[in-house]
Formats: sequence, structure tokens, C-alpha cells
Amino acid sequence: MEIEYLKNRRLCQRVDDGNVMVYYRSIGNGAPPYDFNGQNSLREKIFGDKILKLDAVLKQRGLRYDRIIENINAKANKLIDLVNSFADPEMKIAELSDVNLSASGIRFRTRHGFEQGARVGLLLIFLPRVDLIDCKCEVVRRFAGADEYGEYYDVATRYIVLDDEDKHKIVNYVKLIIESGPF
Repeated sequence: MEIEYLKNRRLCQRVDDGNVMVYYRSIGNGAPPYDFNGQNSLREKIFGDKILKLDAVLKQRGLRYDRIIENINAKANKLIDLVNSFADPEMKIAELSDVNLSASGIRFRTRHGFEQGARVGLLLIFLPRVDLIDCKCEVVRRFAGADEYGEYYDVATRYIVLDDEDKHKIVNYVKLIIESGPF
């Protein structure tokens, strides 16, 4: 029981760190439309035309390849989402200040005044390792402030779309900061 308690406690720990870059964009309150044909088109441009046939070839080989197909598709879709994120003209970088990071959400500084409940697409870049995490978040609160450059907002979010592998990366990163300090 003690080990499980400590494991879950680590998920709730938060760290302030300046080695995380945050790019953001508003995504509206509805789910973003999923364009399967556009996804396949971009997949073909990135990986070539043979990638579209890979699913069919592996499915013919039997059920034991289903997990492999899921992993390949998840990684390909993640890469496509990252390419789309960087190509999105609405994507903005957050202010270069410490972010507050945990496995449940992130707080960052921006000049954009998101409202509570707004949906935000985030691209997190962990330096110096350059781990990329693409996620969707909901604004849970914001605090207004001002400096010599004008008004800013500290925006606190919670993850609403974050895959398990990325959550694991965040937990490990938080653990590394807690145990060894910032890089």
C-alpha cells in the first residue's frame, strides 16, 4: 500500500522550470475536426505511398499484429500532429519564463487573455533533451499581471487530451527535476 501511495503522490507533484518551451493556440470549445483524408495525404507526403499499404499487409498476417499497427499509427499520427502544429500560423510561443508543470496540467505566461474553460492546443518542448509533447488543455484559471512590456496572464491549464506515453514523459521529467534540480 505504501508503494502505491508514493507512486500516485508523484503524479501530483509540480515543479517550476525554465527549460520547457510552450507553444499554444486556441482550438475553440468543440473538438477540432478530424480530416482523415487530409491525415492520409500528409502521412503519404511524409512517409511515402507505401505507408498507406502497411496496415493492410499487417492485418493480413493476423491478430498478433494489431498492437503493432496501433503503435505505428499512433506514432505516425503524433508526428503529423506535430508537423501541423508547427505549420499552424496561429501557433504562438509563450513568454520565456518558468512554467509550472505536473502530470495533471501546466501553467505558463502569455500575452493572450484566455478565458476560463477555453480549449488550448499546446506543444511542449523539453530542453535540453528536445522531447516533444502535443496535447490539448482546458484553462482552469488565469491571473492578470503587468510588467514594463504590458499586460500578461499566467494561465493554468489541465490536460484533456494527453496520451499515456506523453504523460509518462512528463512524470519522469518532473521526477528528474525534483531529484536532481534544473539542468
